[in-house]
Amino acid sequence: MSSVTQPAVRQRSPWWVVVGAGTANAVGPQMYLATTGLFVLPIVEDTGFSRTTVTGAYSVAAVGMVIGLIIASRLVDRYAARYILVPAFVLFAASMATIGLAPPVEAIYFVPCFFVGFFGGGTTVPATRAVVSWFDNNRALAVGIVTGIIGLGAALGPLLAGALIESVGWRQAYGYLALIAPSSPSPWPPCSCGGAPSGTCAGGSSRRSTSGTATSASSCRA
Repeated sequence: MSSVTQPAVRQRSPWWVVVGAGTANAVGPQMYLATTGLFVLPIVEDTGFSRTTVTGAYSVAAVGMVIGLIIASRLVDRYAARYILVPAFVLFAASMATIGLAPPVEAIYFVPCFFVGFFGGGTTVPATRAVVSWFDNNRALAVGIVTGIIGLGAALGPLLAGALIESVGWRQAYGYLALIAPSSPSPWPPCSCGGAPSGTCAGGSSRRSTSGTATSASSCRA
């Protein structure tokens, strides 16, 4: 009776989940919120909006993000997190780019700002879910590293935005910032069950590695 030998699958380190999740959060809504202040003066000069109107876009985005976080949390509990994060990132980037295309009409200007926050909320929850799904004993360390990467993004984002505004103007600057989000690294390494698609791993038992990561069917569903 012949035995079938399955090829060994090389699994990427789960610590890349931390890098991907931190980067995803750093270039997501955090990028927009951290750079809003730099866009106030050029938008006011170009559109004739008041400073109150331009800074009010921050509040509009925050309201959208609250709604997006609630909806994304419900969806992540039902579906694989990656299926929420990918379209959310694409729509978040499209919304940010649309800000640069908005005409000087206040009501229209607020619409893409709202959706930047709304779809931005859809990028935050799945990335966090990925980290807590892959780590157990070192979960606090993983979350701490993710938070550090977010802080680094908040520090570097305004520098990048300022340079773009000076070189290409505020409208194109939003377009370039929008390109960064969907090009960020994926928070998910290959599935530990032989690279099977999300949610297809058999069995529900968890196998702990010496690094404190949890490799199980639940991690493959993340």
